[in-house]
Amino acid sequence: MIHHSPSSPKSVDFLVIGGGIGGLSIMRILGEKYPNAKLVLLEKEAELGQGTSRSDHNTGTGHTGAFYAPGSAKATAANEGFAWLRDFHIEKGLTLRNIGKIIAASVPGDDLYLEKYQQQAFANGQKSAVILSGHELRDNYEPLLSKDITEGLYLPEAYLFDADGVMKAMAEDIRNKNGIIETNHKVMEIKAISEGWLVSTQHQEYIAKHVVNSAGTHADRIARMVGGGKYWKIMPVMGSYMELNKVVDWRTAVYEPTRNPPFLGVHVMPGVNGKPFMGPDVFFSPLRERTGQETTTKQSLFKKITEGADNIIGMPRGIFSMNLNALYPNLQFYFGMGKKKDGRAEIWKHFNREAFARDAQRLINSDLLELKGSDFTPLRSGIRAQAIDMRTGKVLQDLAKEEIINPLNHTSRFISDKMPGSPGFTASVGKARWMTETL
Repeated sequence: MIHHSPSSPKSVDFLVIGGGIGGLSIMRILGEKYPNAKLVLLEKEAELGQGTSRSDHNTGTGHTGAFYAPGSAKATAANEGFAWLRDFHIEKGLTLRNIGKIIAASVPGDDLYLEKYQQQAFANGQKSAVILSGHELRDNYEPLLSKDITEGLYLPEAYLFDADGVMKAMAEDIRNKNGIIETNHKVMEIKAISEGWLVSTQHQEYIAKHVVNSAGTHADRIARMVGGGKYWKIMPVMGSYMELNKVVDWRTAVYEPTRNPPFLGVHVMPGVNGKPFMGPDVFFSPLRERTGQETTTKQSLFKKITEGADNIIGMPRGIFSMNLNALYPNLQFYFGMGKKKDGRAEIWKHFNREAFARDAQRLINSDLLELKGSDFTPLRSGIRAQAIDMRTGKVLQDLAKEEIINPLNHTSRFISDKMPGSPGFTASVGKARWMTETL
């Protein structure tokens, strides 16, 4: 049931849906491009950044171009966004810490990944990326690195960013330039009209010439309101980190290669309180968000069951699809069926801290710091958006967007972010420029 506000619709030039780092970046780019335009951002929660942008959902680590194919939209956006975030921290006086990054060869065959990542780093402008021996890495950058690490790719410029500080400063800039940010405004319905798009929330209606959908894990649902989202689907993925219950002088971001996306391998990160955090394990989530306000009621249980069916099958809520072409790969990825052993390992690691400790120990010198499952405290689990092509069942690897032209006036655009996942924070401003290039 749609609840319309009794007030008359407000006319705007651009309307952005979603108040995370993606939506704020789009507002910023549109404001720079059209300084006299009327811009409105709608966020369904009471505060901005309550989805995957939350500081306790986001490590704040700047993802460098080593991980992304040269020439891809993701690589271009990540490079631009990384530089912008660094400069924005300096401009606003936000805490910025350069910790460097090591991509460590922890199992046989990882040396091939290091060479690939180094070439990608060079192609993406990171000429200082260097492959060093394990001895050099331990002597110069991370003394606690495992003795079993024989070599690794070192990236000297990798920052811990202040996710909360960035979003607050961006929101302040937007408001100071007359942009409007409305929280507690959940989009209930969108219709094409001759003037553009009629967007209804529980409080207000808006007539927007153009709409940009940056709704994160809900992006496909918003797109379906205007006839989009037919061939792509957001599969929510839960990522959980553990904090070590000890103060340790861990200095550098240390990653394993991403051998089998979306599974990320092990990361070990310096903690602001001296306690490193490690992870993430990655597995299918039955829900699209975690706000910290979940309650155990019949309604919430029904929501979990129906949303879980929606997310597994990849069709509207609770409707079982016959799209077996898409269904089986999804089950492979998220439940470890077939040959996807990583899926089973990730689920086991999430519930068994000893297994988690064994994975993390691959990167840490056991003579100096021996890990046990009891050494860890779970940090908050976050949900990230993993996009699936429903025609093939494959995970989308590069940035992707969907543009729908208003069928009544043939000029107004509705643009949806089809790939709101990693590196969403690092790439935010570069991605926003790419998302809005046709506006």
